[in-house]
Amino acid sequence: MKNDQEIIEKLKIGGLDSSIKEFIIERTIPLSKFVYLHALYLLLEDSYFKNQSQKRIDNIDITTVEEYLSENNVDFKLANYLYFKFKDRIGREAIKKIINNFSIPPLILIDIGKGDDKEILELLSYKQIKLLAHPEVIETLINNEFLDRERRYYLKEMKERFIDVVEEEEEIEEINKEEEEIEEISEVEEEEEEVEFEFDMGDDQSKIKINQNDIKKMSVGNKIKFALFGPKEVRKMLIIDPNRLVREAVLMSPKITETEIESFAKQKGIAEDVIRKITINKKWVSKYSISLSLLKNPKTPIGFSLNVLDKLINRDLKLIVKDKDIPDPVRKKAKLIIRRKAGG
Repeated sequence: MKNDQEIIEKLKIGGLDSSIKEFIIERTIPLSKFVYLHALYLLLEDSYFKNQSQKRIDNIDITTVEEYLSENNVDFKLANYLYFKFKDRIGREAIKKIINNFSIPPLILIDIGKGDDKEILELLSYKQIKLLAHPEVIETLINNEFLDRERRYYLKEMKERFIDVVEEEEEIEEINKEEEEIEEISEVEEEEEEVEFEFDMGDDQSKIKINQNDIKKMSVGNKIKFALFGPKEVRKMLIIDPNRLVREAVLMSPKITETEIESFAKQKGIAEDVIRKITINKKWVSKYSISLSLLKNPKTPIGFSLNVLDKLINRDLKLIVKDKDIPDPVRKKAKLIIRRKAGG
């Protein structure tokens, strides 16, 4: 096998022979602990290896389960299985990490939201973006009397504002229909690009055809859900959404890549809050190309730019000096660094 992920993909489609499955069970093949766990879970569907897989899962250390459930971009089905199998053994601190994990499926959050631990419930109630992506979790918290009354009232208002039927959207739809009826022109209009993708929320997997117009008509809650779990084509649309929460959800997506972040950093027309969020993420700005893209963006905070300049090579410093879109203090410091490196 080329890599661990290839083993998982082949197991999903039944593409491995029995000898390889035996090696996996016995862990003769060197797999990372999370891939091994995922493989054991998939082998539960194999009648021959089911019992062996079950025994090994039963003996998995709870720390491994807790670590997996706090991992970025977990597999929904595996996460649900592990949580509900081991939930009586999962520690309180691990539950807090689970709540902070944006890739956790809603069934787990709903179960946590039914609990009686007031601190845990309050922590969950403040995860606005996560809650808007999963309205059923909001409903669970609203109905839980162990959560502070003020928090429940706030959640109810949030649900009414972002989730419930929005008359404004229906009015916009009517206006659009009227415009289509009035403007019957012979010219062929440019069609919006359709993006077809599989939207997997853990329980079902189905193909959805979607275009920019569909995205624009969505409620804030649905936009956030797509921002978190949709494909990169949808994130590209939603990063310029008028709603700050939607833009923030894009950056919090467990599926987002550094290539996408670099692309956002290069967009001079992007919202300032997006740029600021990128600048405070140490992992992203540690990549040279992302820091350079931010430096060239006039919306980047000057303080960040001044701190990053020392990391640049001379060629890029010279480009910064010549770029009129970059604030004067940044260009002046770039010039001083070039002189210093030259010994002047």
